[in-house]
Parts: sequence; C-alpha cells; structure tokens
Amino acid sequence: FEYLLPKLSLDECKKLQADCLQNQKENWEIIRSIIKPTGHALDVLSQIKKAGHQQIVISNTRPSDIVLFLDAVGIREYFDNDQIFGVNALQTHNSKAEALIGYMKNNNFDQVVCSFSQGNQFSSGYPPVP
Repeated sequence: FEYLLPKLSLDECKKLQADCLQNQKENWEIIRSIIKPTGHALDVLSQIKKAGHQQIVISNTRPSDIVLFLDAVGIREYFDNDQIFGVNALQTHNSKAEALIGYMKNNNFDQVVCSFSQGNQFSSGYPPVP
C-alpha cells in the first residue's frame, strides 16, 4: 500500500493491509467464486511445465495467501512451495527483483523470462544476475 498510496503513513498502510486480510478471510468463498485465471493461462502454464521449465510466483502478499489464490484459480499444481515468494515489508525480500535474483542465484540460472500481471517492475524481460 505504500507504493499505491504514498501519501498515507506507514501505520495507515499497515492498518489498511490488516483490514484487507481480515476481509479476505471473512469473505474467502465469495472471492473464490469470482476469481478465475486469465484466458489461456492454464494452457501456457501447462506448456511451460511440459517443456521442463521452472516457474515461480512473486507477489506483494504473504506466501500463504498466494497459495490460497493459486488454489482458487486452479493453478497451484504448477508451482512448488519453494517457487512461491511473498514480497512486502513483513517478508524476507525487499522487492520482487531481489526475490527473483536470489532464486536465480540459488538455482544457477543466468537468465529468466518474466511475465507480469500488473505493471513491469523490471527494465527488461531478462534481468541480469549480479
């Protein structure tokens, strides 16, 4: 929320986040009935998996909430637990780029193809490994 609402204080952002998480818990069945994968997502993820490539998810939320979302939209099977990263002030990574670069280093990758659901947080599709 700090990025989306820069005029709010850190305390206000934390309160907003807590309220959103509570609302999500209380209304999960409604949320689950509405959210669906985007067109061709299942086919794309399936083809990537069949080709033997690894896939990861990096999101600005808690890993447990990401798993709930992946289950709800029917794509959890494409990601192992160590391929799911939550990035925010309460997590171990400061940014999506930091989480991705750490994963790449730990798994001996020297390049990656990125796909974004909201905005582009990298300058190119192949961020270099420092």
